[in-house]
Amino acid sequence: MERRAIFAAVLMAAVFIVYQTFFFPEAPAPQKPPAPTATQPVTPATPTPSAPLAASVAPVTRTPQAPRPPQRLATVETPLYRAVVSSEGGKLQELVLRYRGEKPMVIVGDLGPQDCSFPPTATAPATSSR
Repeated sequence: MERRAIFAAVLMAAVFIVYQTFFFPEAPAPQKPPAPTATQPVTPATPTPSAPLAASVAPVTRTPQAPRPPQRLATVETPLYRAVVSSEGGKLQELVLRYRGEKPMVIVGDLGPQDCSFPPTATAPATSSR
């Protein structure tokens, strides 16, 4: 049994090494700048002032969104549960669990993913889609 475990570990290591060797491309070597020759004067590098990042990025303009279609509800009923699912992102509106003949557990409310909102950035003001 121990020989098989060692053999399996060696095979896994071999597959791992072969996979990385053949399927991951090597990063290209960074190109070095040409060395200065005797005819070119050597000047010390001086930092150039750059514009702030926020000033160089154009502001994002948002187009008005189309109105949302009306919400539709679908009911899924089985012997163990009853669920009402919304068409807005698959939110659960109601969930009733019936398990082993005990008192059913009822969950009511919007359960599911929130709307797609991103944190505000320096160039875009904070907005809410609600």
